Amino acid sequence: MFLYNFLDPRPIAPERQRMLMPDDRIVTVDVIPEWYWLTAERIVAHVESFMKGDIMVFSYFTCEEEDDGTLFHTVYSLPDAPGEWTVIARSRTLREAQEKQANIRAAWWIGADDQRLPNPEDDFQVPLLGFTVPRHPLAPD
Repeated sequence: MFLYNFLDPRPIAPERQRMLMPDDRIVTVDVIPEWYWLTAERIVAHVESFMKGDIMVFSYFTCEEEDDGTLFHTVYSLPDAPGEWTVIARSRTLREAQEKQANIRAAWWIGADDQRLPNPEDDFQVPLLGFTVPRHPLAPD
């Protein structure tokens, strides 16, 4: 069983608090409501099967604007360490997070080849210029 504890509430300085709205706008808020922390809408992309080493990869809205302007993290978890998430990419926009996720999926995918790439309707760039897919955590040295 995997634990999605990357969504857990955490302290954020008031001037950095953000919410991702249903229309994909990101707004500054004085307080992040308790109910918002665990909403599935914060997960903007995920792959839970057919990845090398049975790794799960999620991209999610962090609720915090970091110093570099990033608001989204892409994380992975190993099957023998559920609940331990490692950040492998940071993004400033929803689209950037989804495109990075699509690139990681394409590189780490072991399922049916016709499902490796994103839907053409999404118009995601694979490969994404300027983004290097992280080394797979289980790849031999």
